[in-house]
Amino acid sequence: MELADFEELRIINGRLALMYGSNVNVQKPNFRLIQVEDCLEKRAGEIHYGKVFLKEDVREIKKYPWLDDGWWMIERLVPNVLGDVIEGGYSYEPIYCFKIFPIWRAVEFLIYNLFHPAKQHPKTEKQAWYEYKEDLEKKKIAARDMIDTTPLETSLNDGSALSYSNTEGIDYRPSHIPSEIQNEVKE
Repeated sequence: MELADFEELRIINGRLALMYGSNVNVQKPNFRLIQVEDCLEKRAGEIHYGKVFLKEDVREIKKYPWLDDGWWMIERLVPNVLGDVIEGGYSYEPIYCFKIFPIWRAVEFLIYNLFHPAKQHPKTEKQAWYEYKEDLEKKKIAARDMIDTTPLETSLNDGSALSYSNTEGIDYRPSHIPSEIQNEVKE
């Protein structure tokens, strides 16, 4: 690792500790950036000869043997529920790995999106239909607000005024009365 990367690593880990805090039980930062090739862990296991148990063994092994050297890993401190890692009650577990050394903006973006996931999609068709209707109603209200209307039209639209219309479909204005009926009305 180059000296500039080492200094940048120290800065990133300091920012992670400052922004996301430390675990009060073990006094370790909740997140850290590490280089994969430097990371070893002690694991407990059993040695068997066939089906016969011989002894328990503790070995120090590479934490990420499937990754080549040069990779960088963001890890999060979590409770050690399995107990096969000998680090106490907490251990660092991987979140994301980078092929090249990450800049601070990439690390910050990654952890921000971990805590602020995108809007979830509806789980059921009924919920999707409800959200669609709700969105449609909001759009109707926004469109209605954009249209320039008279105070009477606004009152009719929002329901604060009432209008009585002809329910029979007959127009009583004189210009629309058929001529034979107009003659009867005049006589």
